[in-house]
Amino acid sequence: PSWKLLHVLWRTVALACCIKLCLDTGSSSFAPRRPSGMSLKLQRENTGCDMNTAASTDSKNIVKDMTGKDKQFTSRIMGAGRAGNWKKARRLVDSYVGRAAPVYNAAMSAAFRCKEYAAG
Repeated sequence: PSWKLLHVLWRTVALACCIKLCLDTGSSSFAPRRPSGMSLKLQRENTGCDMNTAASTDSKNIVKDMTGKDKQFTSRIMGAGRAGNWKKARRLVDSYVGRAAPVYNAAMSAAFRCKEYAAG
């Protein structure tokens, strides 16, 4: 038999096995099914996946520790994003030389609002 024929046959068998597996589980997902009536929160607790971790231990102090210039950049970038002016927001971000996380968060938010998804 030719290699092409064997390849097509192998792909067909693999596809049939996947379809059979999906039909047997009654789902198109390979994730385990939760018992009916069980909430997602309860399932996460039972499996040990219900853990909350703070993004930063000093998150309450982030804005308080920002300089006036950082706050000004954040405000101006957010304003440009709300107005849908990506060029202005991008120009502001490009001219920023600090490291304050809220400024970069505002930049990502502006990119999203302006539908510049690759830039965000």
